[in-house]
Amino acid sequence: MNFCLRYTAPTTTAPKVLHLERPIHLYRSHGLEFQFLRMNSAVIGWRTPDETPTRHREISTTRQVACVHMMEGGRWLLAMLITGTIIYYDLDAPVITENILIPDQFDPENSSTFRMSVAIDRESLFLAFNLALSFCSRKTPVANHKEHCIQIWKVNLVLDKQQQGIGFQSVLVASFPQEPRIDKIYVLSLLMYCTVC
Repeated sequence: MNFCLRYTAPTTTAPKVLHLERPIHLYRSHGLEFQFLRMNSAVIGWRTPDETPTRHREISTTRQVACVHMMEGGRWLLAMLITGTIIYYDLDAPVITENILIPDQFDPENSSTFRMSVAIDRESLFLAFNLALSFCSRKTPVANHKEHCIQIWKVNLVLDKQQQGIGFQSVLVASFPQEPRIDKIYVLSLLMYCTVC
């Protein structure tokens, strides 16, 4: 256990290296071994002179992707589509499938710019994060506030009976319109903080 803790917590001289999605005591030995082997294979891939990855997963979709985000740990990939949909992929699954986290929000014909930002909830025992989405409509004037807004979603890991992560569920926490004169957000960021008692 002490060996694992060296990698699962940051120190004054090194960042957290191993990102677990549930408490360490819920992992069996083969599950922890898999996590360490995946972490070490990534390190080997970073150090090869030709930069060839040690693992390669191929994903195909027929829909137009606006932006993507790889979650810490390398298992989950989030993608934002031009309809405001958020989909995710489990890269550890034997067959990678597209899963909907947030369904279509508007017509793909309505031209918009998109941004997505993820902030991990470090206080949660299980993988949880806040997701900020920015939609900027290029229509003038803006006809629909839903197409020109910022949304904040809370996303939690869905567990099976063995307390293993099998997907995500999301809840809309806040939504507010943007100023009509804003035609593009270049950077979107969520800051998570914790208080020390």
